[in-house]
Amino acid sequence: MSGGGGLADWAGPQDTTAPTNSPAALRLTNDGLRENFIAATVPDLVKSFKRYSSFLIRMKHRRKLIAMTSWRRAGLTFTGCLSLAGIGLVWRATEVSAPAVIATSSLKRPVRWVLPEIVLRPNATNDDKLDAILRDSLLAGAKSWNDALDGCNTPKLRVVTSSHRALLPVQDGFSTVVVRTKRWCPESARDAEDCYDRDRAAFTSLYPNDAEGGRYGDVREADMELDGVDNYWSLEGDAAGTGSLHAIIAHELGHVLGLDHPCEFSRPFTKKGLTKPKCDTRTMRASIMYPLPLEEGRPPVLRPGRSERDALCALYAQPPAASPVRVSELR
Repeated sequence: MSGGGGLADWAGPQDTTAPTNSPAALRLTNDGLRENFIAATVPDLVKSFKRYSSFLIRMKHRRKLIAMTSWRRAGLTFTGCLSLAGIGLVWRATEVSAPAVIATSSLKRPVRWVLPEIVLRPNATNDDKLDAILRDSLLAGAKSWNDALDGCNTPKLRVVTSSHRALLPVQDGFSTVVVRTKRWCPESARDAEDCYDRDRAAFTSLYPNDAEGGRYGDVREADMELDGVDNYWSLEGDAAGTGSLHAIIAHELGHVLGLDHPCEFSRPFTKKGLTKPKCDTRTMRASIMYPLPLEEGRPPVLRPGRSERDALCALYAQPPAASPVRVSELR
């Protein structure tokens, strides 16, 4: 996938080493450390008050009056109880999350795994510390998604804890995770023009197969690439000069499962209109699938919300039917 501002756009085949009859690769991208979009909180509050609604319910007792007001946009419900005896205030928070968006194939079909288990295999680097951070980030991210999706028919994420250098992030039937430490380029790159944008911290590629007469873009593999050339990583980003690999991978695993970004940023220099809501609200910024996982001033989001769970559970109302990949097949 390619596109400015960390947007997820359809770009057709990306891997020139794949067989000519292979399905197009769906590449989902996100920006990393360098772009800083500040949410317009003041306009958002103005909109919230414009949408403010109130109603009064008179109780049987004349001396009591309950006033209930809702700020739907802010995601809070405020209840105040007024009486001659005094004033009581009760705050009740309600969960409001950005709408989840399912990624689509080149034929605009929702992408959907045909395997009940997604086996992720991290490739080793020459840095044992970085390999450990990658493994721990994958395990933590997989646990967050598996816990959130517990009780659904979604495929389970499983991480092979031993690292190998045997597989590359190309369409080969294996889901591989690799940190690029020499060149921030795909395997097929011949020169600098073929390399990735340095403003992007990660790419996730899916390979949906649009079978004739099918309802979905069937997926059997996802490859994740992380930029270790232009970025320094720690598990939580608490070391000086580092970004949180945990936060990036938690976001990318949403792409692995088939989620797209819920919003996009305006494009002032193009005539192309927005196809999604703008990323200018606190609700959007609180989503794990927000396009800028490491945006400056934004707390890392490490767990999916209710909307991501509901969307994926609905997509997998019927469980995948194919057999899972055996660990022995990875060695």
